[in-house]
Amino acid sequence: MRTGEASYNLVLPGGIRIQAPQVVQSSVPAPMRVAWMPNGDELLRAEAVVVALEPTDDDRRFLPPKLVTFRADALVNKGAKPTDPTYVDPPEEFDNAAWFTARVPDSEQCNLLC
Repeated sequence: MRTGEASYNLVLPGGIRIQAPQVVQSSVPAPMRVAWMPNGDELLRAEAVVVALEPTDDDRRFLPPKLVTFRADALVNKGAKPTDPTYVDPPEEFDNAAWFTARVPDSEQCNLLC
């Protein structure tokens, strides 16, 4: 959905997420998305764009919705890459202020902090 569009974002049990517009306007393409995580290492996604509410020749009826585009993919987690950053908690006794003041001469502290 584009920013500012009113849409439904539903999260259902079983790792299913649905995103669809609240209002389908006449003859305007409307994207509808479904994502599902059947397990922790796999993500299945589908997106369909439909056009609905197109009037017929007699203007009293509407044509059935038409599928404009459809896309589906499956993503599989293959684990961490060797280049992924790793976060390490600093030791509890590490005090950032004490470390900073201990390594900067007093004459430079005033220049940096004042």
